[in-house]
Amino acid sequence: MKKWLKICLAVFALMLGSTTISTVNAHASSFSYFGSNGTKTYRHKVISYQKYTLNKTFYNSNLDVGDTSTGGVKNGKIQLYHLYVFHVSPKVSRYQTWIKITGHVYNYDNAPTNNVWGATNMNVITKKYVLRIQDSTSAGYTFSESTSKSPILFSKAGLAPGEDEGFQLLAHSKTATNRLGQTTITLFMVGHYKNLKLNLK
Repeated sequence: MKKWLKICLAVFALMLGSTTISTVNAHASSFSYFGSNGTKTYRHKVISYQKYTLNKTFYNSNLDVGDTSTGGVKNGKIQLYHLYVFHVSPKVSRYQTWIKITGHVYNYDNAPTNNVWGATNMNVITKKYVLRIQDSTSAGYTFSESTSKSPILFSKAGLAPGEDEGFQLLAHSKTATNRLGQTTITLFMVGHYKNLKLNLK
């Protein structure tokens, strides 16, 4: 584990360019968020939301840099399913925009180490930037580990080789938004990260 923490943040980045994806703009009653390390579920009422279907797969491999889907020995993958943008009344929450991304992480049997959400800084894992969102608005988003669900990948031990886990990651902003427009989503795991460029119309 200590050896793994000393690994520099390698770039396993798959740049997808500007991609338009399917969306549903609808009214919904509420959305779920979590507490107590994902063991408790709560709900916030919403004004409306957008749902975007991603269906993207990123592979981890023994390569240090580059597009790992085309080379190297694959030792894991991250599947991204959907991205949601929830619009919430300030009477319900001080955060008026919530973003949720859902997916699944697989750590293959041949993986050299456990997988953990976060990045290393001076051999210490920080989870501040597990999910980073940069869009065309001025909102600014903060990742919320406390309301996200991914107990194994957030644990100190992490996801062992041969294991897999579904996840729901949430970020929020105090600013009300509508369409996010050109957006870059970045997911950080110790040792690598994934970039996804989207056009959230």
